[in-house]
Amino acid sequence: MSKNVLVTGGCGFIGSHVVDALIKKKYKVTIFDLVSPGRKDVKFIKGNILNRSLVQSSLKNMHFIFHLAAVSDINKVKNIPAITISTNVLGTTYLIEASRKAKVNRFVFASTYYSYGNAGNL
Repeated sequence: MSKNVLVTGGCGFIGSHVVDALIKKKYKVTIFDLVSPGRKDVKFIKGNILNRSLVQSSLKNMHFIFHLAAVSDINKVKNIPAITISTNVLGTTYLIEASRKAKVNRFVFASTYYSYGNAGNL
């Protein structure tokens, strides 16, 4: 039986490489993102992780979640702090809670090295 995997932020740099690796391993991949992946070998859900009902419906029959959706560009973050907090904190919370309710087997969360300080912002 093939495992169903949801990759939030699957169109980003790291997310797209995670998707490639999962496809290579024969997983059924669904990308949840704001932008289209431009590929035909995955299912795509266009949406924002702050949309609780869409997040919840997206998790139906999912075995694994790779959570990579976030505001990560340090130059954008300083100009939109409220949006950053909403997306990165509340969006992640909504996704974790919906995953728990949907009985998702594994939740993999990837962060950024900026969480360790201002490295890269010099």
